[in-house]
Order: sequence, then structure tokens, then C-alpha cells
Amino acid sequence: MIKRIAGVLLLLFIGTGCSGGETEVVKGIVHQINADHSFVLYVGDSLSEGERITGNFDREEELIEAFVVEVDEDTDLQGEVTDFDHLQLNQKVEVTLSKNYKREYVTVHTLFKEHGKMNSYTPEEITTKRYTEDDLVEEMKASSGNYALYIYDTTSKEPGGSIDDYLGGLNSKETFSRVNVRFDVSKVKNEEELLGVHKNDVTYVVLNHEEVVLQTTELEELQSFVESVSES
Repeated sequence: MIKRIAGVLLLLFIGTGCSGGETEVVKGIVHQINADHSFVLYVGDSLSEGERITGNFDREEELIEAFVVEVDEDTDLQGEVTDFDHLQLNQKVEVTLSKNYKREYVTVHTLFKEHGKMNSYTPEEITTKRYTEDDLVEEMKASSGNYALYIYDTTSKEPGGSIDDYLGGLNSKETFSRVNVRFDVSKVKNEEELLGVHKNDVTYVVLNHEEVVLQTTELEELQSFVESVSES
């Protein structure tokens, strides 16, 4: 059975690095897990923030860096997960390859539907890593000069409310380049602890291009923040 990520693309913090010698370490996230003991590793993309938010880009253009990781009995799994069956979507991993990694970009369609067209590697080692606050900031931050607002509502029994339902008439378009409502928190990313998301309240998290600048359960505090930005 194949597990798939809902949505298109995640995480902007991911990169590639060499460890020297005859091995190379490639960092990424688990995009899809397959029944044949393989998974798709998403390494990064060349999309702009605007393209990522709107989804307005050429689906036939090769913009996504990704490849297939084949796990065999000789592959050493270390870190947070030491068994392939416990690997989860969005897990942050470092893959140690015994041969040079050939950077390859694929289309969105290939990423989701045509894995046979992607390069595949059997690594010597896979290390799963815990997310840090810096990781989440890198993924969620706004572009320079802008603010991004994330609204976490883990209390809703019927997810699906509009953004306006959470803002009490606040005009978000003038302040935030991105507004995102989420009805759960990622346990893999440890969002509850790292972002201070409250289980019994709606939580507002605001980021600029560098860090979290506001975390609150009070709409009045968010309104005060918007007013201060408007006056500056």
C-alpha cells in the first residue's frame, strides 16, 4: 500500500552536502513510502514563494529535486527510526550514498506518478533526524519584508472554516503575504512543542523572513500586532 503526502510541496530548508571521500550525504524529507521497501526522497525545488503559495507554475517543467531510495538488508537505519516499517511521511532524513549523487530535477507529475523515471539509489546508511525550531522557521517563514500567518485550530470537530472565521473582521491581506489554517499538528515535525500550539485554543503564529515574531491564543494580540505593522 502506498502512502502519499496530501498537498504538493513542503519544506524549503532541505539541501545537499558531501561528507568527503567516496560517500555523499543527501538531506531531504520522506515524500512517499512504497510497499517494496523504497521511498521517494524530496530534496528541494526551485519554485518562488509566489509560485508555491498559488500553485501557479508549469507542471511540465522540471523543478523538483527528488529520487527514489531503495532500502535493502544491508542498509543501516539510525536515529529516530531504526526500522523501515516505522518510517513516516515528512520524516527528515540524511541518506549516505556509496557513489556520487547525480542531482536530478523532475516534474510534479513524475514526483507523484512516475517513479520509474526517477534516479534510484541504495544507501549505506539512513539517519532520521528530529525537527528543530529552525527547521520549521525555514519552512514557514515569509519572504523579506513580509509576514506569514499560520492559524492552528486543533479544537474544531468539523474542520473546514474559512480564514475570516478566525480573524474577527481583521483585514489580513494588507499585513500577511500568506495565511494558512491548519486543523492538526504534525507529530513528526513536533509542531505542538516547537511552535507552542495549544490543544484547547486556536493558536496564531506569525513569522517574518527570519523568525517567529508572535505566538498567541488571543485574537486581540494579533490585532494589536497588525495595527503596529500598519503604523510602522
